[in-house]
Amino acid sequence: MNIVYLLSHDQNRNLGITRKVMSQVDAWKEMGHTVRIFNLIVTESQSKTNILNAEIFLRKSIFIGNKELLKALELLRPDIIYLRFEPFKPFLYTILKKYKTVLEINTDDLQEQLLHAKNSLVWKLRYWFNKATRSLMLSNCSGMVTVTEELSRIPNFSRYKKPMLAVPNSIVLSKFSTLKKRNNLKIPQVYFMGNFNRKWHGVDKIIRLASMCKDQLYFHIVGGACEVDNIPPNVTMYGYLDKDDYTKIIEKCDVGIGSLSFHTIPLWEACPLKVREYLAYGLPIIIGYTDTAFLRNKPDWILEIPNTENNVEEYRNEIVEFCIRMKDVVIPIKEVKPFVDSNIIEKEKIHFFEKVAY
Repeated sequence: MNIVYLLSHDQNRNLGITRKVMSQVDAWKEMGHTVRIFNLIVTESQSKTNILNAEIFLRKSIFIGNKELLKALELLRPDIIYLRFEPFKPFLYTILKKYKTVLEINTDDLQEQLLHAKNSLVWKLRYWFNKATRSLMLSNCSGMVTVTEELSRIPNFSRYKKPMLAVPNSIVLSKFSTLKKRNNLKIPQVYFMGNFNRKWHGVDKIIRLASMCKDQLYFHIVGGACEVDNIPPNVTMYGYLDKDDYTKIIEKCDVGIGSLSFHTIPLWEACPLKVREYLAYGLPIIIGYTDTAFLRNKPDWILEIPNTENNVEEYRNEIVEFCIRMKDVVIPIKEVKPFVDSNIIEKEKIHFFEKVAY
């Protein structure tokens, strides 16, 4: 197949998205398909790194986008355009009407914007604009790929009656190696990567949990600005780190924690990339949601606690016991592979593209 991966993305900032796109494209190419990445940016500085080796197009306006982009599509005539869903823009509407386009749905955009809108006029305006125009995107696409089964059932998407596939996020496991090492530290070391600006990550809950487990667990928190005045003594806050630095921290950790507050969006099912990385590095995981990859088979190296406001308080003992039990457990790559490897999971997506395109 001839596929164009189209996204509006600043490669200098959200490395999670960048790594996800790389893993998808690498898997598709490995299967023998031709893939080109078209990256729309709004300022020249956003193309500084171009880790994705994408073809860069500067968006001139939300109306015309970029004429060179439209010309490139006209010459290429892709079988499928794969587009990360974003708010309506007239030039995207033109593309949707002209080409077979599959939208990737990563979240309930309306609920997420509504959460931000509670404290921001700018976000309120974004929410109302998106609410008024999103149907122009969703009703004119050729299909949707949701990252969870829950999203595929939400009326915000299902009402459009489009072909739909639910397939979780994945990573190329061959690019990872086991980092976890058995250490001599008496207290289990817990790793968390999150952001205070994203309430659903639940960083505040990690702090609360640490306060209750001062002599039982030690927490290493990477990412986001610290917004807590009294950090417990069993917590180290690192701020943003690059991969070389945060992997050194993972080497001495025993367990990874995923997001704990998806109920604030509200969603109950998820498949965060950071958790797939934890597993690839050999860490057992604690999650506060149901992971799409483990809906039908949940290994004993996962502790799933309820997706509620008081989950860390109510399941404190279970969390401590799990960390102690998993302290010397290193998850083999072969056990992780069927659940998170892109070279396995992305095959289903390609089959879906073929059905939509032909």
